Amino acid sequence: MISLKTRSLVLLSALCFCLSGLVLAGTPRFAFVPNIDDGTVSEFIVNAATGQLLPNGYVSAGNHPRSFVQVGDFAYVANMNSDTISAYSINQSTGRLQPLPTPTYAAPGTPYALIAHPNGKFLYAVSSAGDAVYLYSIQSDGSLDEITDIATGSSPRFLAITGNGDFLYVSNFYSDNVTAYKVSAITGRLASIGTYSTDGSKPSNIMVSNNFLYVTNSGSNNVSAFGINSSTGALSHVSGSPFAAGDSPYSLTREYDGHFIYVANSLSNNISAFKVNAATGALTKLAGSPFAATKGTQALKVDPSNKFLYAADAGAEEVLVYSMNPTTGALTETSSIRTHGIGFDVYVSNGAAVSLQPSIAYVMNNDNDIPFNVFPLATHSINLTTGAFTSLPSSIDTADISFISSDATGQLLYQWSSGWHFPPAYVIVCRVLPDGSCPNAVTDFSDSAFGADDTQGVYHYLSYTDPNLGYQGLFGYVFGDTGGVFTMTQINGSPFTSSANGEPLGLDLTGKFMYDSADEIFTVNPGDGVLTHGGTTGSSKYTPTLHPNGRFLYSVVSGGVLAEGIDPVNGTLTKLAFTATSGGTPLIEQSGQFAYLYDGKKINPYRINPTTGALAKLSSPLITAASVQIDATKNFLYLLLNGTMSSGGASLTPTVIAAYKINHTTGTLTHTASLSFPTLSSTGYSLATTSTLK
Repeated sequence: MISLKTRSLVLLSALCFCLSGLVLAGTPRFAFVPNIDDGTVSEFIVNAATGQLLPNGYVSAGNHPRSFVQVGDFAYVANMNSDTISAYSINQSTGRLQPLPTPTYAAPGTPYALIAHPNGKFLYAVSSAGDAVYLYSIQSDGSLDEITDIATGSSPRFLAITGNGDFLYVSNFYSDNVTAYKVSAITGRLASIGTYSTDGSKPSNIMVSNNFLYVTNSGSNNVSAFGINSSTGALSHVSGSPFAAGDSPYSLTREYDGHFIYVANSLSNNISAFKVNAATGALTKLAGSPFAATKGTQALKVDPSNKFLYAADAGAEEVLVYSMNPTTGALTETSSIRTHGIGFDVYVSNGAAVSLQPSIAYVMNNDNDIPFNVFPLATHSINLTTGAFTSLPSSIDTADISFISSDATGQLLYQWSSGWHFPPAYVIVCRVLPDGSCPNAVTDFSDSAFGADDTQGVYHYLSYTDPNLGYQGLFGYVFGDTGGVFTMTQINGSPFTSSANGEPLGLDLTGKFMYDSADEIFTVNPGDGVLTHGGTTGSSKYTPTLHPNGRFLYSVVSGGVLAEGIDPVNGTLTKLAFTATSGGTPLIEQSGQFAYLYDGKKINPYRINPTTGALAKLSSPLITAASVQIDATKNFLYLLLNGTMSSGGASLTPTVIAAYKINHTTGTLTHTASLSFPTLSSTGYSLATTSTLK
């Protein structure tokens, strides 16, 4: 058991790291991005080895959420246009945010940014319209009590605090200066020290780095540097300050030793990188600087391991991931992922590494849809390293079931029946438990074996055609848990109208847009799941496969595979590249660098172009007579080699499920395990896998 004293020290270390960059490296765990245009906060899982972000859903905030701060098990978001602060608890196991019993607190005058005191007791909010800093005390349950406020300069933007919590600084956008304050560690109250000109125009973001303070001047395209008097908190200009940056520098961050500083240039769409003179605080531009970004970079954050830099690019509605060279400070872009909206901040939490791991595999005898056949759904646990199956007790019957699959999160099991024997068609949904059981299943009518679900596992959409009344529309549902019982509740206003009797095909990676078989786009309301018709895709019909970065969508068309770009604003599709193939839907592994296409006889590996999404064929294909499936974590390929059965029902040759581990660096496949069992099906077997976060 962790003592209260130890827990306090852990919290203090985490806060000090986030605010001022202590020299104790940590491990990235989860990431969060507030999106100003749609009132959401995007949630991500961090791959600690590669820095890649994996989708983990989103949560609603207030109007124009702008700044995110974590304090222990709680998080706070400043909502500029609703004059509030949203308060959440953080599930440290899943990385999901849950609004506190009192979900919002008043923050007058357009709260622009937040910062917490290193002791975890106080929260400061800068009021850009009220020219003030508001002080809140943080209670043990995460609730906030407003204490007082103090005047700043004109239109304050951001705050910075020293690692020991003694001094706090505010950048004032229209008065071109920085206000300095002495902080009481007991009460959190601020006492003014003085005001210091930046010698630049429109100071925006501000940051403490060791004994220095740095400010971006978005109007004069430079960075001001100050020395901090450790006794008084007074500031003095560093020789050579301000230092030239790019066009409209906005955000800035540092690697945790303070050797390098990175500045986001929001209008030149790049990142300036500087080496810091440890003695004087002067900045020298690095070789190769500036480094390319995409569009409108608004926020930067170095992860706790000091290996990766994250850049929230507002114009592209995505987060770029860069690896940092520890010797030179140079940046290399390694991956990206779409956000739910226009991200203006990015935060990476510190803690033990987590990973998306394979959990449960279900193997279905396809003969179960023959009348009076009832086969239990064979249940197996999945080995994390090899992908091998280990048998578990089977508790799910599959009479009349034609198809099984898991949802986008890998947490839900879908069982679909075509209604051949007991019409109409229907779907059974349940939440998978660690032992493979799936209690409290819910059922509803559905035309499709797939439907469409979002990346947070909350909303699901399907179509239904009544045998007598005909097509009824697009039905939306919200999943939940009431008293530990899995629930599926129809969304208000459902069913929604499709102009050409469309079936839901899928949502984009962010959960903003849903596509149907009639080439229609629907916008998903993040708060209640209501669909709004948004026009057509501008593309032909497709069976969508999403790229892990959310930029691309793949369609199997005549003669090959079409890669299309997804517009982050309206969801429309733009044709980018066509690759001639011998058939098969792309199965894309977790890193998004490789795709595998099965043409009915062999698996063909391809490398994915990160700019165009085009597929380039790699090595010789893997020959097989199996059906092929990628697991829920996108780490393994499973080949199903169906055996044979005599007319009398005896197994002649066994059925084999072979596991192949995917190398995310080279794309090569390595056979790691096989499961062999007697063939007791005349029509073969099907597979569905789930995942868990550990």
